[in-house]
Amino acid sequence: MRFPAFLPTPPLLLRNARRNETKSSRPFLHHGCRRIILSHASAAPYAASSAPTTPDNSAEYDYVIVGGGAAGCVLANRLSSDRNATVLVLEAGGPADDFYLHVPLGFPYLLGSACDWAFLTEPEPHLNGRRLYFPRGRVLGGSHAISVMLYHRGDPGDYRAWEAAGADGWGPEEVLPYFRRSERQMNPKADPNFTGLKAHLPSLILPASILCLMLSSVLLATLLG
Repeated sequence: MRFPAFLPTPPLLLRNARRNETKSSRPFLHHGCRRIILSHASAAPYAASSAPTTPDNSAEYDYVIVGGGAAGCVLANRLSSDRNATVLVLEAGGPADDFYLHVPLGFPYLLGSACDWAFLTEPEPHLNGRRLYFPRGRVLGGSHAISVMLYHRGDPGDYRAWEAAGADGWGPEEVLPYFRRSERQMNPKADPNFTGLKAHLPSLILPASILCLMLSSVLLATLLG
């Protein structure tokens, strides 16, 4: 089974609907999100459809999601479809208002920025003890927001290896329905048996030729400084 690369539209981020009424936010902020409260480290919590509010330490929520990355935002979206539920999303980073977050080839400017945790790995024994730079998103949308706006399901071989190691149900054929449930493929010729067409993650199948051209341009620009 092939797992192609996808080019998403701007990341589906939890935003203040009145301040950022954009096409990328509308699919995410459907009716249930009025009861989502967003909080991050540098500012007071935001109600998804109201002005900033003062934190209430005595408030109780039905669900608390730690991390406003791609998974956290999608989970908040699903849980908030219940109008009677309250959802609190905690994100250490700020809102996704950096210009380069919305430019596919803007990711070099995000590395090491305020949107990046800029982790280092432990010393790698097979790399002569070197520690490798490991960028991770510190912003609404998480690492997905700083990843060249590319979406990839992963290599089927990895899923088969996990299944063979004892992770029952994690084979590529078994996880495919869950990918389809989260995707909204924008290519009208897409195979509905392979990709989702009506969910909340808009994406566009990216031909390999365009992907290679994009990556080559980035590498060339990096080499030329």
